[in-house]
Amino acid sequence: MTSSALVVAAGFASVASAAEWETGVGGYMFAGVGLTDNDSAADGVGVLRDGEVYLNAKLIADNGITFGTVVQLEAWSQNGDQIDENYVYVDGSFGRLVIGGNNDAAYNVAGSLAAFSAQGAHIGYYDQFGITGAGKTGSATIGNGTDPVGIHYYTPRIAGFQAGASYIPSNSADGAGDTNNFQFDDNVDEAWAIAANYIGDFGDFGVDIGVGYYEQEGRFGAGFNDLGVAGGVSFSGFGVRGFYDDDTRGNDWGLGAQYQTGPWTIGAGYSEANTTGVHLGTGWVTYAVAPGVSVSTGIEWAENDFGDNDIGGVAIIGLRF
Repeated sequence: MTSSALVVAAGFASVASAAEWETGVGGYMFAGVGLTDNDSAADGVGVLRDGEVYLNAKLIADNGITFGTVVQLEAWSQNGDQIDENYVYVDGSFGRLVIGGNNDAAYNVAGSLAAFSAQGAHIGYYDQFGITGAGKTGSATIGNGTDPVGIHYYTPRIAGFQAGASYIPSNSADGAGDTNNFQFDDNVDEAWAIAANYIGDFGDFGVDIGVGYYEQEGRFGAGFNDLGVAGGVSFSGFGVRGFYDDDTRGNDWGLGAQYQTGPWTIGAGYSEANTTGVHLGTGWVTYAVAPGVSVSTGIEWAENDFGDNDIGGVAIIGLRF
């Protein structure tokens, strides 16, 4: 049986040659300077650099099915974690199947509609890195937002609707805990997620809305669950977007607006993360200098339940390639 399997596998592999694969390198790099006045953390003048390199490969078979892989390399190291998302995917009329290290369906399907931000998430009020000390601890997300090893499925988009689901045997199999071994349910942090969204355009008017649910086991019954809804409307360059998220720790909400005209983008937003006790407000202006090159300047204010008031401003150049 083993010999027969090897023969079949060899014949199956000979259908496509390496020349038929499309490979590429992409990614981003940000660099900038900031100035903060913090009650909750060290302040003063700071310098930023952040980036990732994407290694992509895909093959479109004669039957129209696409096979591909993505590996994202961090441009900096933290706790020994040099690899971010890393997965294999299969696309077709049946939808998209993803196996590997990737965000869960609630984060991708619903969380992606939650808010505006500039230059990645360095200036933002949702799922952002934070300029100020309080801001770094006050960011909300729908779903988990990390990249554990799991299996994910997304339906085709039909009449504007799409759904997704994720199963993650062990949420701790990520970051410095990455491994090439099989991940099994360890009865500690097994997780799953389901989500759906609608995205539609009606002339110059656009609307989208998504909902996602995420649940994770916890040691000694201390589990975690999260239900979030997000969406927005847009018209002639102007957009409004908001989210509400309720999890085991509490609830978070946020609202933002953005206007785009030519190379200019102006945005602002406010959020309250009751789970962390942080109120966060941001505003920014972005100018597209050239294809894949933009410059942003922005300000962030954050306040927490301990009475700390932090404020900071940054200027960042972003390169996407």
